Amino acid sequence: MTNTLSKILSIVLVVLLVISLALTLWFFNGVSSLPDEADHTAQIEALAQPLGALYNWALAMMIVSIGSAILFSIANVVLNFKNSIRGLLTAVTMVAILVITYSMSDGAIFTPEQLPGYSGPDNVPGWIRLADMLLYTTYALFGISILATVYSELSKVFK
Repeated sequence: MTNTLSKILSIVLVVLLVISLALTLWFFNGVSSLPDEADHTAQIEALAQPLGALYNWALAMMIVSIGSAILFSIANVVLNFKNSIRGLLTAVTMVAILVITYSMSDGAIFTPEQLPGYSGPDNVPGWIRLADMLLYTTYALFGISILATVYSELSKVFK
């Protein structure tokens, strides 16, 4: 069972990587095909579709990641209650990071000079605050992963 599950997970991870790579290449192909003298409006029109797809993919991956972390933490508590302290700590830490990053975001509406060429309906405090929170969460998790890697390597040296 474990070997089969490992094979399935490996295939799923490769598929996710291929989709991410394809979307990234689609975006950068659009960037490289723009003429040097293209104005801002032409750039936005040319890159709107690949950038939107890349954004939606990243958002979906983040939602699935957060959902998986929460779901597996709850499953760990239910299945292994005595050893669930780590799972609870993970869930509490994730919620704390989200609360802290949400409180750090300001939700200030951008002026047309700050967003040239954008006239969509999403320039409202709620969406901007959510976008700020997601950016700060990404920065925080990236920093935590670097610190964890450094700690892991240093702890091996001193053992």
